[in-house]
Amino acid sequence: MLAQYRSGQQVEALETYRRLRHTLEEDLGLTPAQSLRDLQAAILRQDPALSLPAVVTVRRVVPAQLPSAADGFTGRERELATLDALVSNCVVISGTAGIGKTALAMHWAHRVRDRFPDGQLYVNLRGFDPARPPVPPVDAVRGFLDALEVPPEHIPSTMDAQTGLYRSLVAGRRILVVLDNARDAEQVRPLLPGSASCLAVVTSRDQSVPLIVTEGAVAVYLDLLDPCEANDLLGARIGAGRVTAEPGAVADLIARCAGLPLALTITAARALAGRGLPLAALAEELRNNVLDALRAGDAATDPRAVFSWSVEALDPDANRLFRLLGLHPGLDITVAAAASLSGMPGARCRTALAGLVRAQLVTEHRPGRYTFHDLLRAYAHDQVHAQDSDSDRQDAIQRLIDHYLHSAHAAVEIAYAPPPVSPRPARDGVRPEEHANGQAARRWLVTEHSVLLAVAERAASTPGCEEQAWRMAVALSGYLRYAQHWPEWAARQRAALTAAIRTGDRRGQAYARLGLGRALRWLGDLPGAAAETTAAWQDFAYLDDPAGLGQTDNELGILAENHREALGHYEHSLESFRRAGDLNGQAYALNNIGWCHCVLGRPELAPARCADALELFRAAGDRPGQAAALDSLGYAHQLVGEHDLAIDHYTSAIDLYQGFGNRYHKAETLTRLGDTHLAAGDPARARQAWTKSLRLLTELGHADAASVSDRLRRHR
Repeated sequence: MLAQYRSGQQVEALETYRRLRHTLEEDLGLTPAQSLRDLQAAILRQDPALSLPAVVTVRRVVPAQLPSAADGFTGRERELATLDALVSNCVVISGTAGIGKTALAMHWAHRVRDRFPDGQLYVNLRGFDPARPPVPPVDAVRGFLDALEVPPEHIPSTMDAQTGLYRSLVAGRRILVVLDNARDAEQVRPLLPGSASCLAVVTSRDQSVPLIVTEGAVAVYLDLLDPCEANDLLGARIGAGRVTAEPGAVADLIARCAGLPLALTITAARALAGRGLPLAALAEELRNNVLDALRAGDAATDPRAVFSWSVEALDPDANRLFRLLGLHPGLDITVAAAASLSGMPGARCRTALAGLVRAQLVTEHRPGRYTFHDLLRAYAHDQVHAQDSDSDRQDAIQRLIDHYLHSAHAAVEIAYAPPPVSPRPARDGVRPEEHANGQAARRWLVTEHSVLLAVAERAASTPGCEEQAWRMAVALSGYLRYAQHWPEWAARQRAALTAAIRTGDRRGQAYARLGLGRALRWLGDLPGAAAETTAAWQDFAYLDDPAGLGQTDNELGILAENHREALGHYEHSLESFRRAGDLNGQAYALNNIGWCHCVLGRPELAPARCADALELFRAAGDRPGQAAALDSLGYAHQLVGEHDLAIDHYTSAIDLYQGFGNRYHKAETLTRLGDTHLAAGDPARARQAWTKSLRLLTELGHADAASVSDRLRRHR
């Protein structure tokens, strides 16, 4: 070839190469060496610096490097179907530590190895090994060349040349390449065969997004096992009989293991080792300290060690944020809340969260909301107590509570009405959520419901956070009341009261008792409500707090045994609110005074008070107050026979109640609207209003449904 090329016979030189390749492949089962292919390429380039290389051939071998597959593999049917249907020549199986990536890869590889008759290559890249560094790509490629029995003297010295030789040797051959425990895409890229006839299976805790983008890899993400799959795994390991015999204990074990295959496998091994040990006893051990109970004496199967390998690979920001997430009592967290918890700027926190997602330590299970499973949560909790000081943890907890306190206060103010007490200024580093409008604020409150309750409970139980606890209880009251979460409302107020008593905070006790009294009233415990409200009045009197006295007198008026007694409380409430300069409080007192005039037979005195109340409510942006004043105005006009005005006011009140989701008061107003339509001679519209009211009251399980049903029966 070289002589022909140097004689100007380029075409003949290339034909000589073609004949040589044909003879080697068809007659001898051999392939041209890389050096010959390099010469052909140089001839094509017309490279003047050609020199004759040694002619090397490589014997075809069929490597079989797959480790054995684990016994008792179950589940993952959806993921196996995805692998069976692959048309790409690269697939990335990713997931958190202990999720079963290698087990799935080995199970599937053995199942389909007949589809790869030219061999199977395997390397453990040790991407997250605590004892040894990750395998350099050059070492992995050299291992593949050795498996393909390339003579050492013919292996090039450079990484690029070795990669080229490896890809040349597997080109056109049906070979499966398993790259296990990869650290990142950079470690994997040189090991990809690059031939459509081959398939590379990559397992990694890293999401390996670059491989998906640039190499066209198919992503197979492994999630936690669902209860049925976890049940099958335990049954395959310890026997279906034991699983069937203790279904409650098995369900508890699955929950404690969070559906993580590694934890379930360790649990099964412990159950087999102690055949006389009931599964319920094993579940109790996991309940006491799940990470200790899952310790198996081997780092490779110890969840703490396995998780640590991922955490130690993080940058400092992501590592610290992971630990601090162990302090968060809710099931998930937003970027803003994580930034407040860590004290990081938003962009920096978002980068840290992206690192945790990439390492499969947290998942973005909904847009902008991050979570992790209970075993990782327990590990993060362990680590934050082991590595962070008491003061650092306390600062983080207080920032977190401040975040939800200020975010909730703003949301309730926009969605419903301003809470009666404002929080103290937020600590440095706190970045509350922003709410665009009332609808967005209500949506945030509903989405964060369980998190808000958990944070409120954490505040009440954490020394040093007692004031935040009762202020948060006050902030949440408007939402919990109008969303009809009355039991949770009462529970949060009790917890806040306990915290305030613990520190001797008389003002905190007063507001917690007032809130508890209101919640008990809505729950139907009128004696309990009266006792707590009276105690709150005494606390506010001791503090000489006119705004607090105004609120308690207003509540005592609602609880009064008759309307004359109630009117006295409302008038005292109005005086106190005027002394405090509280215009919104004055509006509530005026509206209640107007209502009392209606029920005491003096409806002509009501419209002026209720109209004044409505204007004050509008000025304060208090939507529930506006709805209540419109309802009172409607009732006053209904009583004096001004039906059109009554219907207009009732309709406006109903629209407001619908806007912020107050079903009970909407039902009450619908009932009165029906009564007004009937009095105006329109029974059809009366029935329409009563039917809507009955539907709402039935949904709420409220006793008033009976009287509305009776109206419908009497006016068929």
